[in-house]
Amino acid sequence: MSDEIKIKPTETVAENALENELNFYSLFKEMTEGVAIHQMIYDDKGEAVDYILRDVNPSFEKNLGIPIDKAKGSLASELYGVKPPPYIDIYEHVIKTGEPYYFTTYFKPLDRYFEISVFIPKEKWFATVFLDVTGSRRAVEEIRSAGTKYRNLFESMMDGFTRTDMHGNIKEFNSSFQNMVGYKEDELLHFNIKDITPDQWNEYEKRIVANQVVPYGYSNVYEKEYRRNDGMIFPVEVRISLIRDEKGKPEGMWAVVRDITDRKNAEEEIEHLLDRFNLATYSGGMGVWEWDIVNNNLLWDDKMFEIYGIEKEEFSNDLSSWEKHLYPDDITQNQKEIEQALRGDKEYDYEFRAVFKDGTIHYIKAYGQVVRNTAGKPLRLTGINFDITEQKKTQESLIISEMFNHGLVESAPVGILFLDKSGLMTYENPAMKSMMGYPLDKESPVTGKYFQELPQIKAVLSKFDIDRILGAERLNAIEVHYKSLTDKEVDLEIYTAPLLNKEGDVHGIILMFVDISKPIAARNELLESERKYRMLYESLRDGFVLMDMRKHIIETNSFFLTMTGYSQEEIGNLESIRSIVPEKWHVKVDRIIDDRFFSQGYSEIFEIEYRRKDNSIFPVEVRLFLHKNKEGINDGMWGIVRDITERKKMENEVKEMNIVLEGKVEQKTKELQERIKELERFYKATIDRELRLKEMRTRIEELESMLEMIKKGNTP
Repeated sequence: MSDEIKIKPTETVAENALENELNFYSLFKEMTEGVAIHQMIYDDKGEAVDYILRDVNPSFEKNLGIPIDKAKGSLASELYGVKPPPYIDIYEHVIKTGEPYYFTTYFKPLDRYFEISVFIPKEKWFATVFLDVTGSRRAVEEIRSAGTKYRNLFESMMDGFTRTDMHGNIKEFNSSFQNMVGYKEDELLHFNIKDITPDQWNEYEKRIVANQVVPYGYSNVYEKEYRRNDGMIFPVEVRISLIRDEKGKPEGMWAVVRDITDRKNAEEEIEHLLDRFNLATYSGGMGVWEWDIVNNNLLWDDKMFEIYGIEKEEFSNDLSSWEKHLYPDDITQNQKEIEQALRGDKEYDYEFRAVFKDGTIHYIKAYGQVVRNTAGKPLRLTGINFDITEQKKTQESLIISEMFNHGLVESAPVGILFLDKSGLMTYENPAMKSMMGYPLDKESPVTGKYFQELPQIKAVLSKFDIDRILGAERLNAIEVHYKSLTDKEVDLEIYTAPLLNKEGDVHGIILMFVDISKPIAARNELLESERKYRMLYESLRDGFVLMDMRKHIIETNSFFLTMTGYSQEEIGNLESIRSIVPEKWHVKVDRIIDDRFFSQGYSEIFEIEYRRKDNSIFPVEVRLFLHKNKEGINDGMWGIVRDITERKKMENEVKEMNIVLEGKVEQKTKELQERIKELERFYKATIDRELRLKEMRTRIEELESMLEMIKKGNTP
């Protein structure tokens, strides 16, 4: 009897251990993250040289596309085709220190981004848990790029733009608006639009908002006045667009503002030139250079001399003078890179070494853009250099950060929860407890309780979903906004899988929770920003067109389509922007682009003509801005196009009125000249009459004198 009592507890412990092992092995198989168990290989000196993949889960194959049979037992260097094998320095450090490590990386052979957790299951072995985050990374980058594009467009507009709330408090504005009114940024952000508007316009503008903007979503173009910071009043032309929140409720207004001072004075406004785009200042720590290919004249800015550690007097402004400072083994390859760029095979993008006067070697990164004439002949190679020596050192001495140290489940970066068939929650890992808002040193708020007792947890999955999982059915990932037991709100992505016992029967559920709050918040913020700028972009009264470097139209706003009469599909199928520009203007446009456009990043305003879809010709005013991709490389042009038909019509009417006035002036001048001649004749006749009268009076006086003398007998 006593022997039986001793044996039963041992059997129970073994069964429990086996069941736990099956539970964790079921998790290992069902995890959406890839998992791999490795054994490190050392050489005779005790240095890590490679590692063997001892076991992988099914998600390893799904994430990497490498079959499980091929992966197991393979050397990492052979499996991934790179030497040394990927991240061996990180894995060796984890084994030496016993400290887990978490990092995000871009794996070039697979062209994917991964989040990787590393920990030690036993001596000289390590395990990795990784998640493919390529989709979310690239989606965020694309959204950010779009937002940046529209923000740059917003800042480059010639018109002023300002955003207010529904009470008129200023919330945002571009530099054109700020320059227009002359206030500092912090001053404007504390102003209401009424603070810069003369009092007589406030009621008028209030009626426009109430009668046009709120009911229709926008106003007609109207005129009013602003007050500058120096007290000067000036006229503006305004159009307001309504901004609505996600529920359609008005939350603010965009105002497009144009200073019409010069137009009011019947004088054409001359735009102030933009400051030259300083690439080195903008990029931070970058030197700018330009090589005149025809004359072999190499120009450097001050930062370039600092990067290469030389004085201006030591540089003779030609290509060979630069090559003297390069590491000898890198000169030939650098020459090949330049030749390929000049032929148009690729952009100039090269990393090389420079030798300083003190003998130290520095790593330099170079980018360059070839400027060509209309025939495609290279004229200049313009670019930037920056010192990446410190970056190289950092890459060679990565510091391993802290991670969990309690095995596969305990150290997993995702929340994990086990339920049995009755709904009893039997286990939660530390990550799950954190997501629920509970301190790790406190007692579990869910373990030992039933799923149905906790509304916050129960809200994640319905009873119908639970029954489907217990029936060995797999569910797609669920994305939910979740309020934790401590009222902490998070966005979660939830994966589910059945939990199998040793006979292979379903006896529970595995729930895996991934906190995606930050990516969701970032995505929503970027989408909202893009929505606002896209709405502004589409509401503008100028046409906007984005072209690649071959002048093929990539994108336009709706006003540009209205102006030209094309649909978006039709204009995208045109060979280039030249298709809507009459041929007589082609040379002028090419000359404008060749003349300092690439060096200063924009053109001055110029006038040409466009051809509508119906072949009618109309005059336009154009300004071009250079467009760069996220690497800072020129990849296209923005064109801001204004239809000046009405202005030209007014100019012609003024000319015709001048001609009429000149004719009338000429006629009046002739009439006045004839009148003057008549007056001259009259004046002359009057003078002659006065002279004759004077002579007659003198003669009469003489006769009277003689008569008097006769009477007195004094006849001579």
